Parts: sequence; structure tokens; C-alpha cells
Amino acid sequence: MRDLANLVELWFRSVGRNAGLLLNIPPDKRGLLHENDVAALRAFGDYLKNTFRHDLLGGVPKNVTSPAPNTVEQTFCPVEALDFNCIVVGEDLTQGQEIRACTVEAEIDGAWVILWQGACVGHKRAVYFDPVRATKLRLRATGATKAPVIRNFGAYQITVPEKKRTPGGFMGRNYLDSSSAIIEKKDTEIYIQLGGIRPFNTLKLEGYGVEKMEVSIFNGSTFEPHGEAPGGEWESFYSFGTIVDWSYRLKVKITPSPAFDMNACLPKLYLFEG
Repeated sequence: MRDLANLVELWFRSVGRNAGLLLNIPPDKRGLLHENDVAALRAFGDYLKNTFRHDLLGGVPKNVTSPAPNTVEQTFCPVEALDFNCIVVGEDLTQGQEIRACTVEAEIDGAWVILWQGACVGHKRAVYFDPVRATKLRLRATGATKAPVIRNFGAYQITVPEKKRTPGGFMGRNYLDSSSAIIEKKDTEIYIQLGGIRPFNTLKLEGYGVEKMEVSIFNGSTFEPHGEAPGGEWESFYSFGTIVDWSYRLKVKITPSPAFDMNACLPKLYLFEG
């Protein structure tokens, strides 16, 4: 069973991105859920209830305007500055999912600072970030098919469970040998799509002829570019900076050097925590 930190991260990446969360917890040989699974789920449920119990914007006066057709702007002006590190936004889906561009800003030290910006809200968008102290908070839905209806907009001070780090070192498995790897060659480029991987923060390619590699991460609906790295003579490395959870789906685009034979064997790909 996943631990609390992993479950919370999954929740923000799924429910917090206007999607569902399917845990796939099977019964054991007794026909019952294992005690460890039950304990983890209970802790997860308690975390969600306690974390989002107190909305800091509850009761705070707000000013709602529509600066242009099919837009809405909500500005909250608390009596005292608010300390928070998470916002939750939701549309009234009985009126349709309309928002196509949305920005949440906070007034910090007299200047407006963007906390989150995206193209989709839907049922729920939950985002956490470094703690801020704001004198005002503003939501601007600037792109919509018709006038959007905001169901809720909340600010919270939350505690994000710390992830357990796995021992460092190379993982000995070449992931291109995995049955879950999808490999496709297009023109002079090679695309590799991976899923169901353990936590890691570094990607390594072994093989001659790699000019560069570009890495994209699945955000729930599409692959978003994450970055790129130049190829090495034999080993090519790409660092994510932070630990990437094993539920991530990755796409690696490899651009071979001009002398590379597209019909030759693919490089080997390893994921590890360094």
C-alpha cells in the first residue's frame, strides 16, 4: 500500500487537477482489505478532512466583477493579512465547465504576485506552494466559452507529508525492456513512453549517437515539456531536480546524431535517485 505522502501527492495530481483518483486496492485471500491498506486509507481520509476543514477565505468580504464578456473576477480583502500555502478553486458544473484561462494572484508587500495560472478548473483545482502572507487574494477567469460560475474559491494553510526517500544508486533495470514501454520511431527521432515507475530524480541513457533528449511529463490529460539535456559520448543524463513519483508517465524524445543508424539497437535507459 502507498504511504500517506504518496497518497496525498496522488490526490493533488488527480482530484486536484479535475480528475478522478482510482486506488485499485484489491481484497486479500480472506476476501478482506488488508489491515495495512485500511490504516493507510483511514489516515488519508483523516488528512483530507482535517486539511480542508478551515477555509481562510470563509466569511471574508469579496468583490465580484466581470471586466469583459465571459470573464469573472473575485477579489478577497481580509481585515488582516492571511498566511497560506494552498488554494482550491471549483466551477459550478451544473452550469457547464467553461473556464479556459484562469489566474490566482495574491497581493504581497503591495504588489500582485501570481500563485497559479492554468487553462482548466472544472470540478476542482487544488494547488499548494511555498507559504505566503497576502493582504488580498484575487481570482481572474479571463477565458471562457460563456460567463463562468465559480462554485468555491478557498485558501488553506496545509502540511504536506514528507516523502520517504529510497536509497540512492542506479536501478539495474533497463526500462526499454519493460512491457509497459512504448517505443516509436518517427523520421529522425525516437519517442519512448514509460509508465508505472519507481521514485527517481535522474534519467540516464547509455548508448552512442544521442544528440539530445527532451523529457515530457503526463499532467493527467497531455504530456507537458519538462526540459532537455544534451547527449554525451556514451552516457546522457537528465536531472529532474526533485524526486519524481512512480505514478508519473514520462515521454522521452531522443534526437540521434546524424551518424546514428535508426535501425540499430536503442540506447539503454535507467532511472535512479542520485
